[in-house]
Amino acid sequence: MAFLDLLPLEAYKSLENRAAGAKRILQPVKRLTRGWAPSPLAVIAHLTYRCNLDCSMCCQHIPEYSKELPAFPQPGLPREELTVGDWKRIIDDIVDSFRMRPFFHFGGGEPFLYTGLLELVEHAKSRGMNVSLITNGWFLESAAEKLVDLGINRINVSIDGPEDIHDVVRRKAGSFRRAIDGIRALRAVRDARKSKTPHVTINCTVTRENHLRLEEMVDVQQAARADALTFQHLVFLDHERELAEGIDVDTLLATLGRLDRERKDVTLYPHVPKEDWGAFYHGPSTRLGNGCGWNWVGLRLHPNGDVAPCRGLVMGRLTAGKSVREIWNSKEYKSMRSGLAAAGNYEDCGRCTHRQF
Repeated sequence: MAFLDLLPLEAYKSLENRAAGAKRILQPVKRLTRGWAPSPLAVIAHLTYRCNLDCSMCCQHIPEYSKELPAFPQPGLPREELTVGDWKRIIDDIVDSFRMRPFFHFGGGEPFLYTGLLELVEHAKSRGMNVSLITNGWFLESAAEKLVDLGINRINVSIDGPEDIHDVVRRKAGSFRRAIDGIRALRAVRDARKSKTPHVTINCTVTRENHLRLEEMVDVQQAARADALTFQHLVFLDHERELAEGIDVDTLLATLGRLDRERKDVTLYPHVPKEDWGAFYHGPSTRLGNGCGWNWVGLRLHPNGDVAPCRGLVMGRLTAGKSVREIWNSKEYKSMRSGLAAAGNYEDCGRCTHRQF
């Protein structure tokens, strides 16, 4: 949940409740800007698309999706990944390009497979940024002391059910234990240092394998001593609706709706109105309405330096002599935003986690 990643949970839930009103206000404002945006509030940096796990619901396994990801590893071709020095220059460029410093979120693939991850966290923190990352937790325990000492603000750990479910979804025996041990190690170091950070959130993606046992995730969260628990709706395109086959929406509504109401440490992401859950999982995305705010506030960077805010849509490459500021309000970027404001959504935007529902 990178866009609102550093908000307190109470503030996030308050914004969720006001989402419909904000959407009505923002939509005409976006048209008036003619594609111009002041500065990114959030930067998502995919350091690598390599991963040590093989999760059943991961969209990177869908050929139609992965082939449109810049620098996604292709058999027989050299891997395109920026060096640590390249990423440091990009971080400096972002800080120097805008008055407001966006928060910086490291993603992947599995970001711990990128050798310079911790060095980049340190550099981003040294430039005054709030920093978060998402991980499958496999390498977390060994990095716990360093992460706490670096002052990283938030870590999201993906856990997709109790142990027997998680290891099936992740297709790797022992992956649940590694993630739990990593979270516990972080909390132990945090307590020893008397530090409030990193804030640790367990992120659980809804799948047909786990959707009947999501309530057990509260026990998983408490046993691991994670600070919060987020349930993320499954992301898929209309022609991939078989991924949601077998998911009982009524059960989801009953379970997640109650947990969301009763627990301050539980959030749902993205904010999909509960009356639309049936359409989200079992209907065409055209029934979900229009609206996107991501491209006015978020910057997505890929392992080769491409600025590609949406799947298959590249706005420029930061290693080609261009600064972030040049690309952010370039003719191409503004044209894309203007078209998006007029259309509401482009094709395949329906279940994007960053759009406004």
